Amino acid sequence: MTSDDLFDSYRRTTYSVETPLGAIRLRVGERNDDLAELLKRYGTTRWAYVTAFNPGSRILTTDENLARQSRLEDILICEGLTFFTGEGVGDDPAWSPEKSVLILNNSRLRAIHLAREFGQNAILVGEEITVPELLDCRFQK
Repeated sequence: MTSDDLFDSYRRTTYSVETPLGAIRLRVGERNDDLAELLKRYGTTRWAYVTAFNPGSRILTTDENLARQSRLEDILICEGLTFFTGEGVGDDPAWSPEKSVLILNNSRLRAIHLAREFGQNAILVGEEITVPELLDCRFQK
């Protein structure tokens, strides 16, 4: 699969998260009023959606992925960040859902560092807006 195909696949994914306001489903480039309400409730405008599953889009075992995701969540807890769990579900049924987290009040730079630490090609981010942006982490500084 080419890089363009991978990023098209990421764009054709629903990124869901369970929050105190209920389930929120995000799509790249689509404004989400439920996310806006969540951000308002928590007094922030910055967020990132990150997974530790399948680094570099290489399929790992369920146990490997769950251990990686647990480590990511432990890091967020240690840093005192507010986050909610969810999963990314691709439109292509051949790709299994990936457990993920929506992190609030997280800088773009920190989100990129987390993504790189867990071998991710891309993440969703937003600052000041609630339109999810797909950020290619491979070439960010």
